[in-house]
Amino acid sequence: MRTALTISLALGIIGIIAWARPASVVSGLAQEQLWAKKTTWENQCDIVFAGDSRVYRSLSPAIFRRIIKDSHPCNFGFSGNGYGDEYLARINSLWLPKGDGTPRHILVLGITPASLTQFAVQDNDYLSYAHRSLMERYMLGWFGGFLKPFGPLVKEKTYHQHFYEDGWVASFPKIEEPEKGLLMYRKLWDKVHVSSEASRQVLRSVRSWQSSGVEVYGFEPPTSQSMRELEQSRSGFDVDSFKRAFQIAGGHWINVPLKYHSYDGSHLTAAAALKLSSDLAHTIKNQSGL
Repeated sequence: MRTALTISLALGIIGIIAWARPASVVSGLAQEQLWAKKTTWENQCDIVFAGDSRVYRSLSPAIFRRIIKDSHPCNFGFSGNGYGDEYLARINSLWLPKGDGTPRHILVLGITPASLTQFAVQDNDYLSYAHRSLMERYMLGWFGGFLKPFGPLVKEKTYHQHFYEDGWVASFPKIEEPEKGLLMYRKLWDKVHVSSEASRQVLRSVRSWQSSGVEVYGFEPPTSQSMRELEQSRSGFDVDSFKRAFQIAGGHWINVPLKYHSYDGSHLTAAAALKLSSDLAHTIKNQSGL
């Protein structure tokens, strides 16, 4: 009896301490909850955004739903994501069956130099979650929110993130660090470069999707001018050549200007992401005749 009372008291104290902590920089879903949920999505999207963190922080499915009526968009981006065979194949299981108000499937690929490296293809957040057991992923997806108060304490809140059910992560920086991304990517490009095989795999997939009736759009997610210059000079990514090959494969390329605000040289603020989402949605709607 005394042991049970002690355990109950201890659990109660732990719970109070957890909930009394300073507000987390994360709201909405818990981080692990969102990533786990994404890897269990099946047959629920007619518009899919794919790519790395520059995609999941930049494209809001809710904005697309407002502009492209009766659509079911979802953001399938993951941190550090690369366009490997497993990820590209997994996209095919996301589509809603055609018919019943789903006239077409639209795929939007955010192409970044990092997403075309072998490093990102082999080691990324998609694979780290997808390779967990299905039961573990469902448990995280269902109950991961209960673990959020027990996450690590954050001493200095440099930005706030809101994790949405549809896969978008909105970023609200408290302190902007425009050089932060540049420092990280300089180190990256000292070690790796864009992989020709990863690029070819994307293009093969574009041809396959197009032949199966999927409309494929590609774009280079906007960053800062300094980041774009760094990637053009050191990553080995020739965006003009890739764009031509993408179009030859049957894809549609959207040129996106560098007019959207990045808080760390790499990712967009929530306000800039909403603007980009609106601009892309209107462009795709016009080009698709929706």
